[in-house]
Amino acid sequence: MNNLPKKISLYFDGSCLPKNPGGIAGYGWRIEDTEKNTLFSDSGEVCRGPEATNNIAEWAAVCNGIKFLVENKWTGELRILGDSQLVINQINGIYRVKKDTLVPYHQKCMKMLSGLNWSADWIPREENDACDKLSKLR
Repeated sequence: MNNLPKKISLYFDGSCLPKNPGGIAGYGWRIEDTEKNTLFSDSGEVCRGPEATNNIAEWAAVCNGIKFLVENKWTGELRILGDSQLVINQINGIYRVKKDTLVPYHQKCMKMLSGLNWSADWIPREENDACDKLSKLR
């Protein structure tokens, strides 16, 4: 999508309600420009039942946001922001991905990110309220 700015931020969040694990895993992501204007956003259900976890929802959120950019052939400088220390540290290679259920998400994201100029940073939950709300839409 050539009309996107060359410098954007991808915020993401996931939730598993009413219980984690075993609830309904949902994701939310949004893309904003340097002036904090939301350009695109999306939310959805990942899965439900025993396999549903907050961590799967978080990974689904970031993967779906990155997938949107790749499918729209966006290039530029991407800043990934989320309040999941686990996901941010796994993306940055600080933590290993140990859970079998998370490995496919990690592999897919890293493959999509390989052609992009990106960084990933943790943010406090209070700075991620919009994506938190998106992740809980069902």
